[in-house]
Amino acid sequence: VTQTDIANMAGVARENASRAINDMLRSGILSRERGHYVIEKPDRLHALTDE
Repeated sequence: VTQTDIANMAGVARENASRAINDMLRSGILSRERGHYVIEKPDRLHALTDE
């Protein structure tokens, strides 16, 4: 899944999706392995969706 795909699913611009993904990578919520995103902290990701 590309950042564009994620943006389309979320109904946001690709730039906004990219910014959010990078924020989650920096905070350790996500990591990137061999071209795939890995959810490292699902509880923190879930908390973000409740905001």
